[in-house]
Amino acid sequence: MPKRLYTRWRKKMMPEYEGGFWHFIRLPDGGGYMMPDGDRFHMVNGANWFDRTVSADAAGVILTSLVINRQLWLYHDSGDAGLTQLYRMRDAQLWRHIEFHPECNAIYAALD
Repeated sequence: MPKRLYTRWRKKMMPEYEGGFWHFIRLPDGGGYMMPDGDRFHMVNGANWFDRTVSADAAGVILTSLVINRQLWLYHDSGDAGLTQLYRMRDAQLWRHIEFHPECNAIYAALD
């Protein structure tokens, strides 16, 4: 997934983030998500009034979900059926992970 999209969403939703290393977390059924190095992060989504501090893992899931969704619609709108299907699958894999995440309620709230 394009680094520039992570950067854009991170700047928008993590105003206090000062940079660092990101880890790729692979999901058991395929796909995965990026997670920032650190413990907890303050996240803001002005579009839905989300304003909470979440774990690095939840922050990574939130940002990755937004990036996947953006790419999914980009490929859908451009008529690329193959990449649309791939990003649909990655989106579904991540949502199955979110369903059982300890911070699922915060993740749902951030993405609502």
